[in-house]
Amino acid sequence: MTQEEKDLYQNIILVGEFMEVKNLFPFITIKDEEYHGVYVAEDNEGSIDYSEDGINWYKPNYDWNDLIAVCKKFDHLFEDFDDSKPFPVEYVELCDKTDLLVSFYEIKPVFEHIVECVKWYNNYGK
Repeated sequence: MTQEEKDLYQNIILVGEFMEVKNLFPFITIKDEEYHGVYVAEDNEGSIDYSEDGINWYKPNYDWNDLIAVCKKFDHLFEDFDDSKPFPVEYVELCDKTDLLVSFYEIKPVFEHIVECVKWYNNYGK
């Protein structure tokens, strides 16, 4: 895998963990070691059941259905916010930027931004 592919893979895994998707693995061909994306395995060892519908890809980097689910989850994180704590202004700014980027209908900038949102959330309160 190239460094760009490794970075993309790590970002997809980060987003998948945020979404609580289990058993994510990179799909790399053995012959030429070419990276093809991330799939959801049948178990924690990376097994694929080819008898059903084929490979279950996880692709928030180019599938709006996967990506919008992440945006929605991030947008609703603080619905039940404890008013006794200061509200994180950064969160509002991140949500506003997400809304703006989605309105341009370009998936790559939205994915890149939501990765930054998840990184912010993972470090929030630490």
